[in-house]
Amino acid sequence: TALPPPPGQQPPEDEKLRLRLTRIMDDGTQTLGMLDVLAEDEKTILYTIATSELPWKGNQNRVSCVPTDNFRVKSHVSGKHGKCFWLIGNSQGNFAFDKLFGNGFIRSAVLIHMFPKAPGWALGCIGPGLKFNTSNDQRGRQKGTGKLYLDPAKSESYKALDKLLATLYSVGSYKMEIVNYGGVSSTNLP
Repeated sequence: TALPPPPGQQPPEDEKLRLRLTRIMDDGTQTLGMLDVLAEDEKTILYTIATSELPWKGNQNRVSCVPTDNFRVKSHVSGKHGKCFWLIGNSQGNFAFDKLFGNGFIRSAVLIHMFPKAPGWALGCIGPGLKFNTSNDQRGRQKGTGKLYLDPAKSESYKALDKLLATLYSVGSYKMEIVNYGGVSSTNLP
């Protein structure tokens, strides 16, 4: 059965900052981060979830995480991923619709959707999770979010996405900021 359409976008001037992703690690095969979900006051952190992305490879389509920047995000229904969120523009590209500019590349179709680890799953998108793996080594199949890959990491990613959907899906559209911990460049993340 078809999912209902997402709520409409707000005018850009009415959108509030509701997500702040702080990237904390890039090991050349994945980028891990902490996603703060912000209240309508744009300051109060409601909760924080873990994220997994592909490594920084200059913003190249389907192989890189997106650049650090300010983004517009909208609620979306994907034929493949169901209810999710779509990064629809960034400040480097003057918020042109479905164009994410950075490092000489222009990307499109970047989503926030369920996946337990970036390698083999992400294709340039952002995957939420409840925690990073508990082995603390981030090697082999244990990359990404969740205690163990595939189970329970996959179900934990669904739970994290459901939490995001419950908080932000009805908003329609909002702003997101992506930064690197300590303000370092993407190539200098630990």
